[in-house]
Amino acid sequence: MITNEKNLTFPFTLSVLCAILFFLLSLPRSVLSGENQQVLQTTLLKAEQLKLYNNKTWLRLLHLNKKGRLQQKSEIISPSFFLSNETSIPTISPKKELQATLTAFFQPRKKDPNQHAQCRFPARFYWLKQHLSVSLQSAPVINCDRLARWAKFSSLDSISLVLVGGYFGNPASTFGHLLVKLNNSKYKDSSGNLLDQSINYGAQVPDHEAIPVYIFKGLLGGYVSRFRDKAFYKQDRVYSRQELRDMWEYELNLTAGQQRFLVYHLWEVMGMKSTYYFLKKNCAYRVAELIELVTGELLTQSNQPWYLPITLFQDITDIKQSRYIKKITFLPSNQRKLYHQFDQLSAKDAQHVNTLLADSTPLNQEILNNIKPIKQAKMIDVMLAYYHYKLIDSSQDKDVLAALQKRKNHLLLLRLQLPIADKKQQKIAIPTITSPAVGSKPRLFSVGFGYQKKGHFLKIGLTGIHYDLLTKNYGTLKNSELKVFDLGLKSTKQQKLILDYFNLLRLQKLNTSPSTLYGEDTLSWRVALGINARNKQCNHCNGVYLLGGIGKAWQLSPRVLSYAMLEGRYHAAKDDVHISPVIGFITEPTSYLKTSLEIGVEKNVKTGKKEQRVIGETRYSFSKNNTVRLSYEAQEKSVSLSYYHHW
Repeated sequence: MITNEKNLTFPFTLSVLCAILFFLLSLPRSVLSGENQQVLQTTLLKAEQLKLYNNKTWLRLLHLNKKGRLQQKSEIISPSFFLSNETSIPTISPKKELQATLTAFFQPRKKDPNQHAQCRFPARFYWLKQHLSVSLQSAPVINCDRLARWAKFSSLDSISLVLVGGYFGNPASTFGHLLVKLNNSKYKDSSGNLLDQSINYGAQVPDHEAIPVYIFKGLLGGYVSRFRDKAFYKQDRVYSRQELRDMWEYELNLTAGQQRFLVYHLWEVMGMKSTYYFLKKNCAYRVAELIELVTGELLTQSNQPWYLPITLFQDITDIKQSRYIKKITFLPSNQRKLYHQFDQLSAKDAQHVNTLLADSTPLNQEILNNIKPIKQAKMIDVMLAYYHYKLIDSSQDKDVLAALQKRKNHLLLLRLQLPIADKKQQKIAIPTITSPAVGSKPRLFSVGFGYQKKGHFLKIGLTGIHYDLLTKNYGTLKNSELKVFDLGLKSTKQQKLILDYFNLLRLQKLNTSPSTLYGEDTLSWRVALGINARNKQCNHCNGVYLLGGIGKAWQLSPRVLSYAMLEGRYHAAKDDVHISPVIGFITEPTSYLKTSLEIGVEKNVKTGKKEQRVIGETRYSFSKNNTVRLSYEAQEKSVSLSYYHHW
């Protein structure tokens, strides 16, 4: 028995030694290596001495907004974004997060190196190396191949911000949208910009969400959102081809270091969740945070009640004579390309194309026999572009789409029998449209005085978002009106301060497209919701009103626009309904001077009473953000002069 016990002791001892050895080998290098542990401690001490945890850039890397607190809440709500606290809502200590980050950087290589902290948080590593370069040289060298494949640093040419024009088909898109684009020199010749990497920030909205629910939750932070990456052609398909929105690409003038820093941080935040707020913490605000990080310029101010995509482009333009903007490129929508292609036809050929498009029967070659082959090819090219443009509209009935596809296929067969278009015909030089960001800033303060039948008055206005037909508008805002939280107060001799009007929302679009292409929508419209008086003579009968109008607009000349509209207005104070047929004219003899005049008759449906309606206004600009306006209203017999300041 004694001999057997001795025989069993050796294997047991060997197994214990193997277990201890395996445990030691599995320990982090910082534990095994006294030298590395000492370097880490030195690094932590130096970071403490430099107070890097209070540095603005470090706080921005963590998306922390407030200073001077030991515990702060980050805008990012994904626990995996933090190394010091990955199991709870990210109320974190910047100091502890810095310590945890530095400690993680010294950890040994993992089986999958892409999961190492240096690969997960390359922007932190890049920035900390600038302050702790000697110490971090001792950290293990990690090959982040997934990041390298994504960023393509060897061929990264520049970074652009893309302003997507406003889209009235979706409340969240009314104010425009914003994309980040990584421009790659490899794709310039082969595909233009369509294969470039693009980054989008948007809310995660359930399919078929009701519009009222969508607006309510969007305003109050009911959605989470995140950055996502896609090839730019996918974004172009949605915005340019489906929603028919023009875009403007602002190529940024950044140093190589700033570009790399920005790309590194985009990698860090990709897929990380944050709360979405429709008016402020939206795509523009989040991208503005990125630009702040790499430039140090202040773009997001806490006292701003909302932040629009156009605001970011205006703010960047205002920085030291646009030092961060290298070039602006207009990217026309699919609709604008089609209109321009159609407008290149002669009047006779354009009329012929419209006749063929209106005919539901397949095009017969005999119909084109009297037309030269080159002209036939040009006309069929326009028709093919038209059908391609219509087929993208997924809201149409399936049978309609099938019929359109059949006609398009038939045209393709005819087109193959005709000569190839030469390079001059293939290249369509579309005139550049000025970016909306060149116009006035969105917020407005106004003050003025005037005279009406009851005496003199003083008026004050404050508007959250203000673009009307007299504002310096460009791009998608041209010939449009967009007002949100539009408040007007008035003071008279009889009453110190009264509500003149409050427009919660006021939208108007005068459709002046010069194209006569068959089947295109040419309607103009206006809608509004707010509080005002039942009539201009009554100062004590304010109530909620709802307004809607539909009509047509014509561009009589480059500087003269006219429109006719039938307007209906419901007023809740006395359950009144008013109908008003109106005609209007807008003239702009110079860039400094612009005048609008609207004439009509307003009829109270309940009482049958009619009133003449004449509203005239002239704007003179000292600059794009500072103007004076002279106004006249026939119903209240008032004349006023006001100063407008956009900010």
